[in-house]
Amino acid sequence: MRIFIFLIAFIFALAKVSFGNVSESTSHALDTTQEVKEIIIYGSGTCHYCIDTKTYLTKKNIPFVFHDLDLDSKKIEEMYVKLRKANISTSNFQIPVVDKDGEIITNDYSTFDIFLSKISE
Repeated sequence: MRIFIFLIAFIFALAKVSFGNVSESTSHALDTTQEVKEIIIYGSGTCHYCIDTKTYLTKKNIPFVFHDLDLDSKKIEEMYVKLRKANISTSNFQIPVVDKDGEIITNDYSTFDIFLSKISE
C-alpha cells in the first residue's frame, strides 16, 4: 500500500515538473499593422470553444495570452474577480472568458461566430 501511495505521489510530482511550463501563459506574436489590444483568454485546453477561439485569433494574427484554468487555479480566481467586476454571474457562464482591454466577453451569444466577431472587433 505504501508503495502504491508513493508511486501515485511520484507520478503526480513528475507530471507537475513535466507539464509545469504548460501552465505558464502563452503569448503569440504581435502584428504591428494592427492596433495592439491586450486579449486574455481564460479557458481549458480540452474545451473545443477555447481551442477554436485560439485558432481563430491565431489565423487572424491577433495577439493573445491564454490561461489554462485546468492548470492554474490562481487564474480561476482572477477570472472570477473580472466577471464579478463586470456584473456577470459566476454561477452560469461558459468558457472561454475573454478580457479584451478590460471588456469582459463571455460565450453567451446565440452563435459562436458572434462571440468570435466581438473578440476581433
